[in-house]
Amino acid sequence: MPRTSAVAVAVALLATSCQPSREPTPDQDRHQPERATLQPQVMRDTILDGAIQLPALATPWQQATLATRLLGTVTHVDVHVGDRVRSGQVLATIDARDLDARATQADAALAAAAATRDEARLAVTRLRALVADDAAPRAQLDAADAALARAEGAHASALGTQRELAAARSYATVRAPFTGIVVARHVDPGAFAAPGTALVSLADDHALRLTARVAPSQLRTIARGATVKAEIDGTSVLATIDGLAPAPDGGPWTIVARVANDDRALPAGGTARLHLPTARVRALVVPERALVRDGDLEGVRVPAAGAVERRWLRLGLRVGEAREVLGGLQAGDTILVPRVLAGRP
Repeated sequence: MPRTSAVAVAVALLATSCQPSREPTPDQDRHQPERATLQPQVMRDTILDGAIQLPALATPWQQATLATRLLGTVTHVDVHVGDRVRSGQVLATIDARDLDARATQADAALAAAAATRDEARLAVTRLRALVADDAAPRAQLDAADAALARAEGAHASALGTQRELAAARSYATVRAPFTGIVVARHVDPGAFAAPGTALVSLADDHALRLTARVAPSQLRTIARGATVKAEIDGTSVLATIDGLAPAPDGGPWTIVARVANDDRALPAGGTARLHLPTARVRALVVPERALVRDGDLEGVRVPAAGAVERRWLRLGLRVGEAREVLGGLQAGDTILVPRVLAGRP
């Protein structure tokens, strides 16, 4: 092809791509809505509650990596990644036969100490009666009192040892501290566990924690317990402010909000935004039903010289059944909105 012809074709294609995006006529595409189903609407300013949008990190409300305080072999791991567990459910077990043997010895020592204490108490009771009748010397009673004190001390020590071993024995059974989902299984049966060795990781995703950073000047209308709007992976939700923490260097504050997720529909780790209210602002809004979409593009239909064009917009917050317009329309512009027919949503 001659060079001049190629340039002419390229210029023609470029000119075609820059033309306004027009709706096909009914003759071109019968599936496109006809002009008769649309009604004009003039865009006017609307008073909206102002808000700032903060990027946030969505994480499970509770997370824990469980370990043991024992030194021993892992005998059982009863869960797998993705399992739902309830609070108190057994997750893993550590071999604790040495503790069982020591516990048996401690039980026997406690029983012996209890018998010695009881015998010492009986001896003191008898000697007090004899001393009262001048049938035994006072020094003998004093010796019996001292023996009773030693017996009671030995009993208390034996009881403490028994309780200590019982507490240590409880570490051999690793239980879920809350209801949640297993997100990691770090060991298998046969592995050797030392104190602090990670065994299983859990997450409680019945609620999500949104963490964001915000300038102190933007916190004037926010307090703990306040309800604000948020978005998680494009889903609009309500969040409750759980806490505000200043930075030690005077920088942005950390704000934490809680979002209910009882049906587990919202993903932990998803992209999130917090909408913090500010002063009221004027804005344009378009009804959701007026929007047309093409891939990631969102826009509206506008009348143009007897035809219908698509005008792509930059949209902001959802306001009920409408969307805030950040760019692409001005007050006074006319858009075409589908009529709401009786008996149809």
